[in-house]
Amino acid sequence: MEWIKRNLLFVIGAAVALVMMAGAGFFLYTQIQENDTVDRTLNDQIAELRRIQEMDPHPGTPELDNVGEIKKDEQRIKQFANQAKADFVSIPPYPSQDERTFKQMLESVINELERGAVNSAVAYPEGFSFGFTVPRRGRQFAPGSVDIWVYQLAEIKALFNVLFQAKINRIDTMQRVPLARDDQNQSLGANDYVQLLPQTNNMIIRTPYQLSFYGFSGQLASVLEGMVRSSNCFIIKNITVQQAPDMGPAFEIPVPGAPPTQFGASPAFQPQQREPSAEAQMRSRYGLNRSGTRPMTAPAPVTPLFMPGVARAPTNTPPTTLFSEKLLRITLLLDVVRLKPTK
Repeated sequence: MEWIKRNLLFVIGAAVALVMMAGAGFFLYTQIQENDTVDRTLNDQIAELRRIQEMDPHPGTPELDNVGEIKKDEQRIKQFANQAKADFVSIPPYPSQDERTFKQMLESVINELERGAVNSAVAYPEGFSFGFTVPRRGRQFAPGSVDIWVYQLAEIKALFNVLFQAKINRIDTMQRVPLARDDQNQSLGANDYVQLLPQTNNMIIRTPYQLSFYGFSGQLASVLEGMVRSSNCFIIKNITVQQAPDMGPAFEIPVPGAPPTQFGASPAFQPQQREPSAEAQMRSRYGLNRSGTRPMTAPAPVTPLFMPGVARAPTNTPPTTLFSEKLLRITLLLDVVRLKPTK
């Protein structure tokens, strides 16, 4: 103890030196750990650099900037998407309304379609609802049904406008996808539905429809041309063509220039010819007139013989029918494409 008192400064200095050495050791240890971490990170970066340099295709060099080319491709893809949005214009839906207002709007649209059919001389079945039997006859609808029907109503109206412009002969059926809850009860309007599902991705919604109509091959070509020229996007997936059955005189197609047929008119009156007497039959048998002598007759024409170098007059032959077009029943299965609203 006496030695510590005599050498107090030495002891204090030694203690401070010991503490400082311990701190220096701890600092050295932490720095070594950080150095190892930096080394591992550097090695990982070197390995990643080597992997990138050995990639195929190569990311680029100062002379060949592949990364810049990728950015240019990204810009071109964005321009293509914008151009596609301009080309594939979505059919705007009718405004979403309450049940009463929707039924009034539905009847107005159906009346407009009926007038369009009449103006285009297109026949349709009696009581035809254009695929909306349930909304026309229903009184109360499940929540969300009207919001779905306003889209389908606008798309069906666009489809029938194409058919009316092509002036088809007669509408047969119109089938849509049963998306609304009220459509699940198919006791009403069972022929209004096609058992398919819509398809969707990040950009579009494809809704299937199936419609049948009667017409000729030229009218089918007009329908397809109208869908191609439309500003909306219609994708035709299948076409079924069958010879139409005989639908009776009610659906006969009038021939241009022919007089209209009057149903129920009686045939023209033809006077009854009197049967000739026995004397008249005798004179007719021997070629005698009423005075009992033979009448003077002109000599029969002589058919000239064939002479070389002289052309014979052409004979009048009736035209030969090469192709007689029949009425067809045409069924189209198609998708109506609608772009999703951009966020």
